[in-house]
Amino acid sequence: MPTTTPSSHTPRLRFPGFTGSWEVKKLWEIWKNKIEKNKDHSINFVLTNSAVLWIVSQESFFDKDIANSDNTNWYYIVDVWDFVYNPRISNNAPYGPIKQNKLKKWIMSPLYTIFSIDKWNKDFYTYYFETTRRHKYLHNNGNSWARSDRLNISNKDFYNMSLISPTLPEQTKIASFLSAVDDKISSLTDLMSARAQYKSGMMSRIFSQEIRFLDDHWQSFPGWEEKKLGEVCDLQNWYAFESSTYNESWQFGIITIANVQNWKIDLSQFNKMENIPKDLKKYQILKQGDILISMTGNVGRICIIDEDNFLLNQRVWKLEPKNINSEFLYQTLRQDKFLFKMTQLAQWWAQPNIWKFDILWYLLKLPSPPEQTKIANFFSQIDHHISDLETQIETAKQWKKGLLQGLFI
Repeated sequence: MPTTTPSSHTPRLRFPGFTGSWEVKKLWEIWKNKIEKNKDHSINFVLTNSAVLWIVSQESFFDKDIANSDNTNWYYIVDVWDFVYNPRISNNAPYGPIKQNKLKKWIMSPLYTIFSIDKWNKDFYTYYFETTRRHKYLHNNGNSWARSDRLNISNKDFYNMSLISPTLPEQTKIASFLSAVDDKISSLTDLMSARAQYKSGMMSRIFSQEIRFLDDHWQSFPGWEEKKLGEVCDLQNWYAFESSTYNESWQFGIITIANVQNWKIDLSQFNKMENIPKDLKKYQILKQGDILISMTGNVGRICIIDEDNFLLNQRVWKLEPKNINSEFLYQTLRQDKFLFKMTQLAQWWAQPNIWKFDILWYLLKLPSPPEQTKIANFFSQIDHHISDLETQIETAKQWKKGLLQGLFI
């Protein structure tokens, strides 16, 4: 039996001074459908609605214009502050994103649904559409049978979707608070980006020896020497594991190619073993601080592991430093030129592969051990600051997610 849409809603979280239930209205009751077309070709700039990047210019999203002047007369005109529904589904928007145009008065494909409001707080509904509140309705009233990547829903059904509607003062209060949270996330993100750019610039200047450290007595260190990577480290790998051995209930994890991201291990794609090998001596047991490199696919990716008790799977190898500061080795191999060189040396079969000797013959310029330590400590401090900012950003995003659930669901 079809469910009856409630006529009111009471949120779990509430700002002081606001009481009573929120009204529940149909979208068509408070929103206006926008169907003005670009008939005279007066507008040539085209927008697209991305689940991740919000509404952006088509040229910046696709690196080119998909539309042309012969077909844009059928495109809809989108004013600033209009909302746009994109029926294309993705992992980030399983029922299609609804985003607000904050750029300019441009045009969009007629595949999109465009609507606007006048008397309500637009930012409030921007945050409302970030929640999952509409998902159940779209699931029940739309389908993706025609195209697996697109939700098929009629205009009539779409505009019959229910929305919550608190009073305008409460809408404004909620929107202002969530905007402040977004400002905090944006500020932290900008700071993290600035620190990353600073590190990139300093890596270029330090490893080119434009900038040199001094010893503890303010004296210059000796000149740098050129050595093959194989002179200062070994490269080790061990046995392959079958996928049937993966299970999340055991102590040892298997590091695979999927886990090796740029400069870090991605444990969101992590698997653990169902059957721990009886003889662990013949397996490579990793410890915190070990440096890994991807040998297949995205070849040459360097990362460092920050936990103990992992085992290496085939095509992920470990760099074992000898006569070199481990952190310095990690930092110097993070340079773009190393990744570029490995990509050049990759050989193709089903996918790119690099070999042990491609890596061990790579030439490094090495300072003396004391200067290595100073360089390593310098970049390590920056990395810790960037990691701390990443944690703060993720914490703020999770807090915002909880707020959205409590305020709207």
